[in-house]
Amino acid sequence: MKNWKIGIRIAAGFAAVIAIAMALGLFAYGNLGSIDRSSTEIAMHSLPGVYLVGQVQNGIQKEYSLTFQHIASADKGEMERLEADVNDSRTHNRGLRADYQKLISTDKERALFDALVAAQRLCGRVR
Repeated sequence: MKNWKIGIRIAAGFAAVIAIAMALGLFAYGNLGSIDRSSTEIAMHSLPGVYLVGQVQNGIQKEYSLTFQHIASADKGEMERLEADVNDSRTHNRGLRADYQKLISTDKERALFDALVAAQRLCGRVR
């Protein structure tokens, strides 16, 4: 290497930089494949369930709010309207739970969902 002229040294340096850049590029490209697989898995399996759980939670909160309004109401017409709204909310939540049940893929998720349904039956909310 002592006998190399300046042009050869510069060319060797650039060749080393290019080789390192190519190696890093190939490494990054390989990692992008695993990132793509992971993001597809999340988008196809996890996000729909998270969305439905959020919708069910929203429906349950709405149902509780309507129930408290029904309790506080003294007007018979308003009580009937609120009772109809509570029943509509329960029906909507049942539909969302049925949609969520279709997305269950593991035994642990199945057990947790069954525990939820059992708890709701115990409270008399699921018929």
